[in-house]
Amino acid sequence: MESGPIIFLIVLDTLRHDYGRTHLDKLFQKYGFVRKDAISTACWTAPSHFSIFSGDLPSIHGIGKSKVGKNTSYTDIFSSENIFRYLRALDFKINFFTANPFISKHFGYIDAFFNDYYEVINILARNFFLFSTEELKKISTLQKEGLLGFQRFFSLLKSKKIRLLFKLAYKKAIDYMCLLIPYLALEKGVTNAIKTLRDEITAQPFSFQFFNLMEAHEPYPRLFLSEIRKKISPFRSGLISRFNSLERRWKMGYFLSLSYLRKKLEIFTRLLLKKLKEKDGGKYLIIFTSDHGQMLGEKGVFGHEWGLFDQLIDVPFWIKANDIPSFVKREKRYISLCNIGPFIRSYIDGEKNPWKYLFSDFCFSECFGTATRPPESCPEFLSKYGVYKYRVACKTNEGKVIYNVDDEKVEEKYGKWEECLKKVKEYLENPEEFSPGLFPD
Repeated sequence: MESGPIIFLIVLDTLRHDYGRTHLDKLFQKYGFVRKDAISTACWTAPSHFSIFSGDLPSIHGIGKSKVGKNTSYTDIFSSENIFRYLRALDFKINFFTANPFISKHFGYIDAFFNDYYEVINILARNFFLFSTEELKKISTLQKEGLLGFQRFFSLLKSKKIRLLFKLAYKKAIDYMCLLIPYLALEKGVTNAIKTLRDEITAQPFSFQFFNLMEAHEPYPRLFLSEIRKKISPFRSGLISRFNSLERRWKMGYFLSLSYLRKKLEIFTRLLLKKLKEKDGGKYLIIFTSDHGQMLGEKGVFGHEWGLFDQLIDVPFWIKANDIPSFVKREKRYISLCNIGPFIRSYIDGEKNPWKYLFSDFCFSECFGTATRPPESCPEFLSKYGVYKYRVACKTNEGKVIYNVDDEKVEEKYGKWEECLKKVKEYLENPEEFSPGLFPD
């Protein structure tokens, strides 16, 4: 290669497909991006991101492969093959910008591994690190006992858990700040990303820039964090009458967050393309996508802790490069997120047709349980959905199936689902065959 490529990969965390099209399509079309449809490999951040980086499905790379996944620190995350290790071997300059605590040095993304590491985790997201494991167990015990408000206060005071009391009071204060100061829930790092792109990052050949932007992720404006924790509230005794109101607030908050994100992405994208133009037409590749979607009350579910519903695994995908072949624009098949890693690797290597790695006849998604602490306080929800079950979804542009592996039954199906079910069973027998890795051939 005479001149190495410049790669930008931007993950718009928690952006679902339908909202992405309505909010951002016009923006990206204006700047010459091609929109395609993609399928996430999981319903939450950690496994879907590492599928992007490694080219493997969650069963193979193992990230999030547990009944309760978010409480695991992935200390050996770079011990297996992934795009960052490959780029380092090629002496690429790697810039890594994250606003998500689960895609950071706190969960195994070693900052020293990158040339430049930028972490912007706002005050709301830092609540993930507020409580220790023992404190979380204590809170869970109080919830099981039904102790709330003053009952919880006196129970903690009696057991001399003063430090935990102060932490809970701090968290409640943040809840109210989110309500009173909407900017806290709107701005989750994109402004800092723009500043970093403008002042710190140069679009030089042989460089790879990764950004994770959290603006589409909860909490949303005018939505208490305590309500976010009650994602299963429609099934709680005495709260069912609040469901419609809660659903409206989630949808309105999501809409406001994406409206804010769109304005910021206009600045970000214009600045990015200006930097590339200054390089006088060198080889470049820009991808905007999402790691997973979001449930906004559909099926009585909020957030993205578990499940393989379309609202969770259908994600948008926009791409711009100076050599996109015409068949890419016509292609109807989906892009699996685990195809992004091998595609970028092939594109960097200068292969004749790297685009062949981008699309899949069958796209798989997996869910091993709930991504956060188990909601034992709501047995109705557990009974209705069985959130701890291992599920595999297979989707094509003609049909879909969700298969409950533990119970050996089909839970959702439409279109030409029989072929999808056949592929799921083939996948379960030999997952390596369907997990491309960085070198599919």
